[in-house]
Amino acid sequence: MLPQPRSLPLSFAILSIACLPLACTTLGPMPGMTMANSVPEVRPGGEVGAAIVPGYYLSDSTGEDPDRDQMSQLYGFFDPGYLWPLKGLSVGGRWVAGGDETGYFEPMLRYRTFLDNEDRVALSAVGFGTYVDRSHQGASYSVVRAGAELATDIRLTPISRWAELHLLGGASLTVLSGDGSYCMDEESGYGIDCTDDRTANAEAELLGAYPSAFVGVNVQVARHLDILFHGLRVGGFIAGGTMPRIRFAEQQDSPESWFTWGANASFDLGAAR
Repeated sequence: MLPQPRSLPLSFAILSIACLPLACTTLGPMPGMTMANSVPEVRPGGEVGAAIVPGYYLSDSTGEDPDRDQMSQLYGFFDPGYLWPLKGLSVGGRWVAGGDETGYFEPMLRYRTFLDNEDRVALSAVGFGTYVDRSHQGASYSVVRAGAELATDIRLTPISRWAELHLLGGASLTVLSGDGSYCMDEESGYGIDCTDDRTANAEAELLGAYPSAFVGVNVQVARHLDILFHGLRVGGFIAGGTMPRIRFAEQQDSPESWFTWGANASFDLGAAR
């Protein structure tokens, strides 16, 4: 895959200095889902969460045997609730970290609504995107990342002031466009780490759209109390999708598939009524 430094500032996409399976540099966490709550909240407030997100590392896209991984994520949303004319619209962002880098920031925009009068089935749409242009240890890259996620949340148990069981599922599509230079093993065609005596010898371009899908369950606690605490959400997920593949500095026609698991915990705070 395209290269990435060991430490990145706030950014929107990460592409990587890749490596052979031995002594691999793991960079470029690409989460397969946003972990955003799909259930609307009428009261003004905010959502804060932490997660182990299913996905993959872009550094694996040039490797001989790509891994399927989890990455850590911190995220938050502000929902104006009834203070905003367009109810259901909220703004937020996430910090995604993992592997050999400090991570990157990505803003998100979310819309939530119920599809039925019993508030049992909720639907959410989340958009995200960013840009990064960096060079590090003999490698350089410039890339744009943008995507959208559509998810549904189905309440499986009756409305409760104390605990509810929810089923979650959805899909996302991430578009990547970038170019860069990196170090490549000329015999195998796979990426390797650049060193003091090994300079970038390959240039590659990347352009593609990569879908993913997920399903999971979560428990929502104390969501209907008339207090500043708007509830706690804890859940687990499985997800799968596709990732880019590059060999001999050429993007391959067929993407690689990935499949793994994740977990999430979040809570909401805001107006009591």
